[in-house]
Amino acid sequence: MIKFGAALLFLTSVLCAQNPPSLRAVHKVFVDPMAHDLDKYIREEIIKQMKERVAIVVNKDDADAILTGIDEEETGAGAKTSRYLGLHDVAKGTLSLLDKEGKILLWSDDAGDKSTIFTALKKGGQRKVAKRLMGKFRKAMMKADYK
Repeated sequence: MIKFGAALLFLTSVLCAQNPPSLRAVHKVFVDPMAHDLDKYIREEIIKQMKERVAIVVNKDDADAILTGIDEEETGAGAKTSRYLGLHDVAKGTLSLLDKEGKILLWSDDAGDKSTIFTALKKGGQRKVAKRLMGKFRKAMMKADYK
């Protein structure tokens, strides 16, 4: 009877103990809608930078993880002056990668569109923010793959 109880306890602990999801297990990502069309730029950058590693799915139920984020964009005369002089970010964004239930944070980072050299000639805005965020995300995924 004691052996049966011990075996039942062991089996229960094995079934109940779940490993938390990791970046290594993420292969299909759902991109949540974001303000200022940042989600469209994020999808474009995933295809450009990570098409061999991550697939974009259109249904949340098919995804291994959910990519969600917020962005801010300054407008007006001060924003134009800041862009040309490269004083500070005009557009900023923060991305978070959550597990498929949306309960566990797997990765998060932020980026801006500030340029220090030839600021008047370079494009900024949400496209640059998305490119920088996806570069950081790609590096985090590569680091997780080699652990």
